[in-house]
Amino acid sequence: MVARGFPDLRRFERHASGAACRRYVVRENRRQRRGYCWGNIISFQPDKHLAYDAQVVPPWGGPAQSVVQIALEPGETDPEHTTRLTLTDSLIGHVHDELLGCLDEGWRQLFGDGGLKTFAEGM
Repeated sequence: MVARGFPDLRRFERHASGAACRRYVVRENRRQRRGYCWGNIISFQPDKHLAYDAQVVPPWGGPAQSVVQIALEPGETDPEHTTRLTLTDSLIGHVHDELLGCLDEGWRQLFGDGGLKTFAEGM
């Protein structure tokens, strides 16, 4: 499944991982044929939340383990027509201020002004 409005950037892909198990991953594809597997989805409840675990590799500031949860709930002021998105990124490992700053900036790019927020409010 490709995120609408962001072709070839963020995908949820299902991969067979043995006979009895299917694995979903969040990954980023770039046109230069490079990419990064952001993590494995560990919990999903439609219209409620998505959680995945991820590795932060040393060139990107790790090594660290991350569990990301994206939760959706009705907005406070107009629950019938608005949705509140809450993102929690819990990290353990080699975590420093520069990594935290980069993550904060990246999450705001993806979900804040100019990202998903702008896209959803324009619909």
